[in-house]
Amino acid sequence: MLERNGLPLWGWTVGAVLVAVVIFLGYRTVQTEPHLKAVQSELDGAKKEAVRAKSGAAELEQAAKNLRLKSKTLRGSFNG
Repeated sequence: MLERNGLPLWGWTVGAVLVAVVIFLGYRTVQTEPHLKAVQSELDGAKKEAVRAKSGAAELEQAAKNLRLKSKTLRGSFNG
């Protein structure tokens, strides 16, 4: 009887599929990394803009409070 050395055909097929999957996943990782960096940069910019917007809102709130106080003072001087 002939003795066969090596892997059967299905072993080579499984190995080839695994190699293809590893190559594909590596490619996707390399392809996704720049996109991830761009999104992270955009997120950082949005966070900075949110801080600026909060600061601007606080300034506007203080200005509105000052205008209300001046308005009350002016009404009081015209009424009294």
